[in-house]
Amino acid sequence: MQNQLFCTLHRLHQIWASFLAVNTLGRYPKTMVSITPPSSAATCLAFHPIDNNIVAIGRADSTILTYNVRLNKTVSVLSGHTGRISGLAFSNTLNMLVSTAADAQIIVWDAENFARQGSRRLLEFPDGVESDTSVQFHPDQTQLLVVHKSYMGVLSAHNLECDAKWIPGDSTPISGATFSCDGHKVYAGFMDGTVGIFASSSLQLFCQIALHTILPSSSSLDVYPASIAAHPQKPDQFVVGLTSGEVVVIEPPGPGTEWWVDCSDDAV
Repeated sequence: MQNQLFCTLHRLHQIWASFLAVNTLGRYPKTMVSITPPSSAATCLAFHPIDNNIVAIGRADSTILTYNVRLNKTVSVLSGHTGRISGLAFSNTLNMLVSTAADAQIIVWDAENFARQGSRRLLEFPDGVESDTSVQFHPDQTQLLVVHKSYMGVLSAHNLECDAKWIPGDSTPISGATFSCDGHKVYAGFMDGTVGIFASSSLQLFCQIALHTILPSSSSLDVYPASIAAHPQKPDQFVVGLTSGEVVVIEPPGPGTEWWVDCSDDAV
């Protein structure tokens, strides 16, 4: 099983050790500006892609603060969500800011004047149960990947219409998902310790990897992907951060192979 997948394990303490090694040379980070702590905690952040003096700050009180770092002042405070802000994404092509929150609502804002342009609610929750919702632009910036623990959808960035969706139903909740760097695939982690590989155009599941079969140290059912990210240049490589503290890089078994060829619908 281990021969079928190439996995590289990195311990978090190694990353921390590298950081300390750099700082022994005296290269400590420079603080450009310190924003006075607001009344609510910052839950997510995004820099404006054109004017990097502007940063959008999602907050726990369901508002979004846009701040000019150079002028050291607030540009605007955006309201519309009813839960803590959990996702922010700018598009320089469409000149928009998209926000998501624990209320499973998507709101589109003009990236220049921050006027509200549109919104959509993904789900209605039974018994008031809410969960963080993340958002990511497709590499061509015409679509959005929106992820909630009980929903994954690819939406048109122009009108928020759903182009494809996948709902786990009675199966395990989704812990996170991301587009591959070429936008052809979606890598998704699940709370049962598996990773699914989907076609982004249809969200059809092509491959499901049971991590405990390739990582003996993570055989516990309590270990699952807490975060997931795609390689910026290799479309068939991705990395998952596990609740155990391990970070695992995964790619197809051999040079020149792709997930389409080497994986089936069954768990690896």
